[in-house]
Amino acid sequence: MSIAEIEELDGIIIIKIFGALNAKVIGEFDEMSDSVLRKKPEVLALDCSKLDFIDSVGINHLFRLSQRSSEEEIRFILYDLNPTIKQIFQVTNLDKLLNVVTRETFESEFIID
Repeated sequence: MSIAEIEELDGIIIIKIFGALNAKVIGEFDEMSDSVLRKKPEVLALDCSKLDFIDSVGINHLFRLSQRSSEEEIRFILYDLNPTIKQIFQVTNLDKLLNVVTRETFESEFIID
């Protein structure tokens, strides 16, 4: 089973994360992120609805991925965080450092039917 799957839309790449984002899987996630960034999408979004656990390694990776995206002029968005992950982001102030939105906000801004 993969830790994530990729969906490509018009100028938008969505990575849907499953389970944990931690030291055990970060190598695989780094490879996936690198391949996505090479495609130079306008928007890179992480669907976190199925993300159940994140450790400091995963948090550091998300912060670095945000920085790399910004350097490449790619908009980086995290959306649909579950309550536990959302609380971690609030306690660490990551919700202020990263672009974190609800699913509804993401879809209304980027997904046009």
